[in-house]
Amino acid sequence: MYNKEKIDKAGLQMLKTQVINKLIFEFQENGQFSGYLMGENTSGTWSKKDKSDRILLLTKEGDNVEFRILELTKDRLALKVGLGEFLMVRAIKK
Repeated sequence: MYNKEKIDKAGLQMLKTQVINKLIFEFQENGQFSGYLMGENTSGTWSKKDKSDRILLLTKEGDNVEFRILELTKDRLALKVGLGEFLMVRAIKK
């Protein structure tokens, strides 16, 4: 979790039980993504404007999800959606 010290107890408990370690994405260079979001497997397209700090996901189910990028490095991606801030670490495929 990213900046967990800024979340109140109730919010932290909800995130721990429903979201933490349950948010997985694979972003492909061709603009496709697959992942696990809000308890569901999903896939679709992703986009980011050059100077923007936003990633927009359009799922095959027709849902739009917008994330704000808080941190982006070679191995780390921190995203904000709603009140939640999430840190993802690059996984190495075997």
